[in-house]
Amino acid sequence: MIRIAMVLMLLGFLIFVETDKEASSYSFVDHSETIETIASLSETAAHYETILKMILPGYEAGQPFFSTPVTVTSYNPVKEQCDSTPLINSANKLVAPGQVAISQGFRKRIGLEFGDIIVLENFGLFVVTDHMNTRFDNENRIDIISFIPEWSKKFGKQRVKMFWW
Repeated sequence: MIRIAMVLMLLGFLIFVETDKEASSYSFVDHSETIETIASLSETAAHYETILKMILPGYEAGQPFFSTPVTVTSYNPVKEQCDSTPLINSANKLVAPGQVAISQGFRKRIGLEFGDIIVLENFGLFVVTDHMNTRFDNENRIDIISFIPEWSKKFGKQRVKMFWW
């Protein structure tokens, strides 16, 4: 996670799109001048693009990122928190660390599909493989899978930025 954060910090020239939760609108923040500055200061700018392509599947050079605040919680793959098949996610795959469930309405609003990669600020990369109960449809909510119930309880509810492309 530190390596990814370092790469993203070094690559501050990426084009981010901020969402305004209240207005449900998107606005572009163009960092193209920063791209030129970094490219002129360092011959390794192309190397950073290569790193991004390696760690972010589906990333294309110069592609815009989107971000929005989300509420992040943690869940355990048990019948009490899931359905009758807690070890099988909505993508019909076995659950595994690094996977998240996302509220169905939120997933549809931003156009994510199962298998898409997201970045959660302070937590790293995750694969969207599951959806949450429909009672969360109106929320921008992400649920990180955990096999340790004590960790999930301690994790609680946190507000962070989610990035996707």
